[in-house]
Amino acid sequence: MEEVALKLKDIEIIDLSVGSKRGIVVGTALQNAVNQHLHSRPIDSFPIPFCAVSAQSDNTNLHGMFELLMQSFDIMGQSLIRMESEKADMLIHPDLKKFSSTDFQARKELIAAGYQAGLQAIPQIKEAIASMS
Repeated sequence: MEEVALKLKDIEIIDLSVGSKRGIVVGTALQNAVNQHLHSRPIDSFPIPFCAVSAQSDNTNLHGMFELLMQSFDIMGQSLIRMESEKADMLIHPDLKKFSSTDFQARKELIAAGYQAGLQAIPQIKEAIASMS
């Protein structure tokens, strides 16, 4: 997954549309990229439940429509995170304070932050697994 994420170019996964009812980012390009790499296998068919989350930016300096739009995406994302988090057995929170939600070039650093948080959570993961048995 890391290799795929690092090779993807923004233009391959971000399709903008002014007239779309779904918003300025349509999402079809991202959906097609995911389907291609998963061989169109539905996410709910995987043995381990999957949940995608986003992080809210600490950047409150809004300049222009794009920044305002990105902040609204962050707010919607936070609402989705809260709803999806209620279903999770455990949450892992990487340290993302130094990243902006609009920094599409930081994939490698974001993956490393998630990996580091995952390593730090191993004892809690093992404990949770043991308590399920």
